Amino acid sequence: MCLVVTFEYLNTPDAVLRFNAVRQQVRTQFGFIQQDLGVPNLVAWWELFTDDYFALIGQRAQQWARDAIEIAAAPFEQAIANERNLGIGPGVIGALAEMLNEIANMELPPNTSMQNPQPPGGTGGGGGS
Repeated sequence: MCLVVTFEYLNTPDAVLRFNAVRQQVRTQFGFIQQDLGVPNLVAWWELFTDDYFALIGQRAQQWARDAIEIAAAPFEQAIANERNLGIGPGVIGALAEMLNEIANMELPPNTSMQNPQPPGGTGGGGGS
């Protein structure tokens, strides 16, 4: 399943490094906007948003994959339940079951781009952005 492979790739060391480099670059630009335009807590809000958004992407991808696998399995499960032999049914069901096991690994890379994350208002200690 191409969706599973995409998430596997995104969690390889090189992809994690590149993914987080982009996160850091965006964070840096928001820091400039925050400083130059006086937008308070912009970086902290951006971090909260991206953490939630990327978690949601992973959850939605996992649900979409589960739904797609269930739809693909339905005719084979129905044939088996009706004692019809499609010949390939058990093999297909086995392959789909393996895919279901892989879904739990469909997460975006961990956020290692922040040196010292701060909540909005910078009250997390250790100096804010």
